[in-house]
This record gives sequence, C-alpha cells and structure tokens, in this order.
Amino acid sequence: MLFNYLTIAFRNLMRKRVFTAINVIGLSVGVASSLIIFLYVQEEFSYDKFVPEHDRIYRMVEERKYPDRLAHFAMIPSGYATILAEEIPEVEVSTRLVGFPNFSTNVRYGDNVFSENFFFSADSNFFELFPFRFLKGDAGRALKHGATIVLTESTARKYFGDDDPIGKSLKIFNNDLEVVAVIEDVPANSHMKFDALTPATGIDFVREANFYIAGTYTYVRLAKGTSPKTVEDKMPPVVEKYVAGQIERDLGVSYKKYTADGNGYTFLLQPIADIYLKSHRLNEIKANGSSTAVNALIFICVLILVIAGINFVNLATARSSERAREVGVRKVLGSLRRQLVAQFLAEAVIISLISMLVAAVEVQAMLGYFNATYQKSLGLFTNTWAIIALGGATIVLGVASGLYPAFYISALKPVSMLKGKFHSSRTGNLLRNGLVVFQFTISVVLISATLVVFDQLAFMDSKSLGFAKEDLVVIEHNSNRMESAALQDRLLAVPGVTSVGSGSTVPGGYYYGIIFKQPGSEEAFTPKGFNADDSYFESMGIRVVDGRVFSPDYNDSLSIVVNQKAVKALGLKTPVGSSLINNANPTTPITYTIVGVVEDYNYESLHLEVSPLIIMSTESSYSFQSMLVARVESAKRADAIAGMHSVYKEVVPNVPFNYSFLDSRLDKLYSAEQASGSLLTTFTFIAIIVACVGLFGLTAYTANQRTKEISIRKVLGASVMGIVRLLSRDFAMLVFIALLLGAPLAWYLTGEWLQTFAFRISPGPKPFLFAGIIIAVFTAVTISYHAIKSALVNPAETLKED
Repeated sequence: MLFNYLTIAFRNLMRKRVFTAINVIGLSVGVASSLIIFLYVQEEFSYDKFVPEHDRIYRMVEERKYPDRLAHFAMIPSGYATILAEEIPEVEVSTRLVGFPNFSTNVRYGDNVFSENFFFSADSNFFELFPFRFLKGDAGRALKHGATIVLTESTARKYFGDDDPIGKSLKIFNNDLEVVAVIEDVPANSHMKFDALTPATGIDFVREANFYIAGTYTYVRLAKGTSPKTVEDKMPPVVEKYVAGQIERDLGVSYKKYTADGNGYTFLLQPIADIYLKSHRLNEIKANGSSTAVNALIFICVLILVIAGINFVNLATARSSERAREVGVRKVLGSLRRQLVAQFLAEAVIISLISMLVAAVEVQAMLGYFNATYQKSLGLFTNTWAIIALGGATIVLGVASGLYPAFYISALKPVSMLKGKFHSSRTGNLLRNGLVVFQFTISVVLISATLVVFDQLAFMDSKSLGFAKEDLVVIEHNSNRMESAALQDRLLAVPGVTSVGSGSTVPGGYYYGIIFKQPGSEEAFTPKGFNADDSYFESMGIRVVDGRVFSPDYNDSLSIVVNQKAVKALGLKTPVGSSLINNANPTTPITYTIVGVVEDYNYESLHLEVSPLIIMSTESSYSFQSMLVARVESAKRADAIAGMHSVYKEVVPNVPFNYSFLDSRLDKLYSAEQASGSLLTTFTFIAIIVACVGLFGLTAYTANQRTKEISIRKVLGASVMGIVRLLSRDFAMLVFIALLLGAPLAWYLTGEWLQTFAFRISPGPKPFLFAGIIIAVFTAVTISYHAIKSALVNPAETLKED
C-alpha cells in the first residue's frame, strides 16, 4: 500500500513539473539558508563550553563608578584573586590571566625576531580551571618558575619547526625564558586567546596586590550549587576591607568620602560561556560576537522556514480545484478518506525529501565561501545536530505543509466535485491572502532592518571623529625613547611622509586609568589617560581649542593636555594654567599643569560617549611609548610604506616592522555590526527570493484559473496593460497591507538596536518606504510575467475549450 501511495505521488509530481520545481526550489533554498544559519548560530553559542565544569567557572568583572560616568571593565584589580577563596568560602579557586593585546612583545630565537600580541602571563593554578591538553614537556613545571614559558602548538611550530622545543630558550625583554611545555592551541570558540604563557609572578604590578586599579582578567570556580549572586552580595565588605586603606594612603581621603563623592566599585560574575556574546566590556581579550545579531539570525532562520512552508501550503491549497475531480473519482471507486489523506501527505513528504537532498548539496556548495568570508570552519556532515535538524525538517515541513490540503480536499463531497462545482472557498482565499501578507510583512521588516544597519555603519564610517583617520600609519614598536626619537627623525625624511608622532596608544586602543586631585580638594578625579609626544597631535590632526599642546620649545615633563569633557568634569572656568595633583606615589605627589585643551574627539568606539581624557607628555616620569603614528600622502602610500620599512630595519634591526592603517584598526571596533549587516543582507535577499518563488507559483495558478475571464475581457476590448492591472490589483493591496504592518514593527526593532550606540542615526521614514518599494517591484515583476503571458494568449484557443 505504501509503495502504491509513493508511486502515484511520484507520477502526480512528474505530471506537474512546474509546480514540483517551484516547491523544490522554494523549500531547498529556504532549508539550505536555514541550515547555514543553524550551523553559524550553533558555533556562536558553543564558545567556552569545551571547558570542563564551565557552568561553575566565572570571570569577575568590574563596574567602576565615577562621579560623572560608569565604566564597564573586563579586568579587575590584581589583588582580589589572592584573597577571594579566603574571604568568600563559596569560591573554590581563583586565577589570573594577564596581558594587553594592544601592545606587542618582541621575541627572539637565534637570529629570528618575532612580534607577538598574545604572549600572556598566568597564575600557577591557571590550568586547574582551564585544563588545556599538554602535548610536550612537564606539566608540573608549567607556570611555576619565573624564567620559563609555555607555548601553544602553533607557536612552537612557528619558532622551532619540527624540532623539539622543550629546554630551548626564547629571549623576551632581555630575559631568557626556558620552554618547559607545549599545549594545544586555544580553540577558536573561546573568548580568550593566547599564544604563550609566562608565570604572572614575574610582573611587578601583579605582585603589588593592588585593589583599586583594574589590570588582570580574573576567573573563579564556585562550589557546586552556589549562585553567583551569593558571591556578588558578599563582595562589598571585602572591597571596603582591602581598598579603603589604599585609597586613604594614595589619595589622602577616607573611603567613605571617596564613595560619597560619587566613586565606587561593584564586582560581578560572568559565566564564561556568556562572555563572547554578552560581555562587550572595555579591554576584552579579543573582539566579541553579538547576541543581538545571533538572535536576529535565529529569527530570520525561523522566518525563512515559515515562508518556505507558507509557499507549500499556498500552492497546495490553490491547486485544490485541479485535484477535485481526481478525488471525486477515487471516492466513487471506494477510496477511504484516510487513504486520500495518506496520498496527499505522501506527495508532500516526497517533495520535502527531494528538497532536503537538494538543500544538502546547496549547503555543501555554499559553505566554502561562507567559511572563507566569515572566518569559520563550519561543516554539515560532520555535525550530528545538523543532520538531525535536516531529517527533522524533512518530516515536519512535509507533514505540516501537507496536512491542510490533505484533510480539506479529502473532506469534499464527490457529487459536487464530479459536476465541476468545486471552487476555492472564502476561507481558503482568506488563508492564502493572510499567508501572503505575513510573508511580505516579514520581508518589509528584514529589508528595513538591513537598510538601517547599513545606514548606521555608513554614519560611523563618515562621522567626523575629531581627528583625521585616513592615510595614518600606525607602527607598533618597543624601542626606548632615544631609539624612538631617532626613528621619528629618519621616518620624517622618507618621501611621502608628512609628519610622525609617538605615543602609548591610538584611538580604539588601550587607555590607562589615572587619579588626580585639584589643589585644596579631597575629591578624586579619575579620567582615562595616555602619553603623547610633541608631534602626536599634528600627526593625528587633533584640534586644539585652548592653550597649546606639547612642544620642543618647552620642558613638558610636568605638563598635561586635557579634553573638553575633562574641563567640564573638573568645573574649570580657565583650564589653561590650572594644576592637578597625582598621588601615584603618596610620599611624593606630583603637581601637573594644564597647558592646553583639545576637542572632544572620539578616542573610543562610537558605542560609547566621549569621557574625560588627560594626555601626559612622553617626557613625564609616568610615561611609556609603544606606537608611532605617521601621516602619509595618499598618492605615495605604497612608496612611503616601503621607505619606512627600510628605515625601520636600519634603526632598530632587531624589531619587526609591524604597521597598520588607523582606519582599518577602527573598522575592527565594529566587526560584529559589519558581519551581522552582511549576514542580514544575504539572508534577507534569500527570504525575498523564497517569498517570490511562492508568489510566482500562486500568480501562475491565479492566471490559469482566470484564463477564460481574461479571454472574454480581451474579446470585449481589454488591453494587455488592463489585464496586467486586473491581476495585479489584489496582490498590490496585500503588499500595501504588509507595508502598514511591517514598517512599525521594523521601526521598533531597529530603534532598540540603535540604542546600543552613543552616536547613532535617526532613521526617519526612508528605509521603511524603500522596503515597501523593493517588495512592490519584486511583486510587480513576478505578477507581470504571468499577467502578460496570459494576456497574449489567443482568446479563440481558450474559449473553444470545455
């Protein structure tokens, strides 16, 4: 019996090849797109879940309250990791990871010098929480002794090739470090990244046990059954116990006064599996993903499947009249209703099965491009859940899309069907129209969202940031001040280079925290800060609004430059000449003088408001340099880079020439938005195509049903365009309703997304109207094809048919 159902079903499908092809194309494209989204989302949710007992491991982060703002740090002060288990019994173990990806480390092995950004340090118990597999060496010595280093597999291969690295030495900061172990590479689906680890005990600021200046990534494992809220609630008295003395010693004010002035520290626990998608704090180890983008993709995945299913139901119900006589004859010949239902469901499942096989081929064909574009390593047939999802989709889509036509047609009376009195019911028409409206409402939302995302990205790209980001080369280096000065002089002589400055960071990079007080005041002022030399401001194109910046004509070791936000936060009416006191060394506080005020330029992501900033001279004692900024002429970029490379190798031959363009570095701040915008565009287009495939089939059916009506109208003088308008009118109304429903929903959803940016566009009606126009054009083209085709048929051929 089952074989008979399948045979008849296959014959019916072959007899209606166009109908079958439309369904297969719609379902296969929809399922293939949804499968790729499924694989992508699955990987996004997999971050850090490879860590044993990851549900008990948390990263402690800091909410730093200032009098005028709140900062969200991924790091916390180094001292807490040493006392957490002692002060809070629910904490089983705590460990630290120390590193600054924005700063490079020069590593020498023999005659080869490498520049690394992910050489980190860690506590000796780091592998207790994160048991990365040891491939070579002695795990017992790892991170236990100062002059040792642990390499990842890929780093060891880069330095030593196939040679055994154990026992060999690398020179870092003039220190010889023995390679004691090699571990597996950190998996790509982890929020952390490091290429080597050294013992954290060798870092001065880690040994000092500071409790109020953030500087280390701190992880804890809680006792089984412990809620993170329990630990968070116990932190305030612990913070006061350890930080109060340091605040009073360094700032000369009581902790009570310090907090009353608007300062404070709140420590929170983040599940490590949530960090990648939900954190987005200052100084993350690497760029995070976006939970908003992932949720949007899940939404699109479901919608594409729904649209594909809607197409199937619409076409099946639309063809009900064509199957009416067949069902009538079969009922007269004794077919039972359950047999008819089984027959229709068999046809639906066959189409679904064929579509799934085609979808699997499409996924395999697209994954190579997708992985290369989004730096992923997704696979279909190596993913058990994807195979289960594909099989489940086959059954669910087949059965779900075949149920309504199966039960509806099989319930009809054979007498009416054999007399040809069967017509599509009002309920059936309403259902089809409702599903079409739903399809295009979804399309309006997706198109509108895509347009808003790209408008926001374009706004961020074109917005004046307060400095000239184009044609600015950033060169990372670790040379001393004398070498840096010599290098700047030589680089400035390179043809095509117009200016060269030096500093500790560039926009989008790392800014340290520093504490000042105004003379006669006990209130702490804690802005962000960095160091710059005399040429930095000219090279960056930062505008001075009052006073001056650092200059070779002055000794600026005790001079500082502030931004307008800092002037406002300090309440200074005449900022130039005002003094600020730094208590970094409580026994010998240093007084600095403000010599200039610069415009509030965006030195961080546009997700954040501009906050107070203090710039200290590279001549000051509180100084370090790690970056050169060189402005080059656009027409001579390539020659200028080659010339700078040559000069660099002459002045500092043992340091690799690492450079990048500032605008490219800034683009990485919005990598999540760029990726989500690209994905949203791709799958929105696919959703529209799937919807239009269904519309193509539905209009083909509608035109076929009205063939005689069209012929009569032509005999009576109707024009081709009149016929086109006739068939387009009903669908045009459905598109208009979809626009009315979709535009407000899209406006709300995009408005919520835009709230994540401190600097954002106001979309207005344009994206939503444009979405309606796009849908209208797609619909018009699809309908016009069938309308014109029907209108051009010779009426005589149609009217002589029974």
